[in-house]
Amino acid sequence: MNVLPNSLATRVQITAWIGAADADFMTPPDAPDSLAHVGVLVGYAVVFLAISVLVVKRVAYTPE
Repeated sequence: MNVLPNSLATRVQITAWIGAADADFMTPPDAPDSLAHVGVLVGYAVVFLAISVLVVKRVAYTPE
């Protein structure tokens, strides 16, 4: 349940388990817009782009 703590599925499960009468907490939090959060997203993008390029080069373009 802590993998995606802000996802709708997690909030619905918490509501079902706890039986909360007040469901105001089910609205998602504001999206992070600070420079640190944008940097983390850019870092993830760069890392996964590099990994995907290496995998494609290794699988698709390496002669057998």
